[in-house]
Amino acid sequence: MDYEKSVEKLEGIVKKLDNEKISLEESIKLYGEGVKLVKECMEKLSNLKGEFEVLNSQMQNIELEEEDYD
Repeated sequence: MDYEKSVEKLEGIVKKLDNEKISLEESIKLYGEGVKLVKECMEKLSNLKGEFEVLNSQMQNIELEEEDYD
């Protein structure tokens, strides 16, 4: 599941927990699903941050190489 879909699902869980009259068991189940989704989202963000840092570093190297030619 991609990041955006995970966030949408998490938002749905939060709405259910906030607005619906659900049993304690269902609340615990939804909470557990939410915890898993948060963990997945955090991992995805961490991976994307690493990819961004690599790309940003490559871009800085290109800029430095261009300055050498000036």
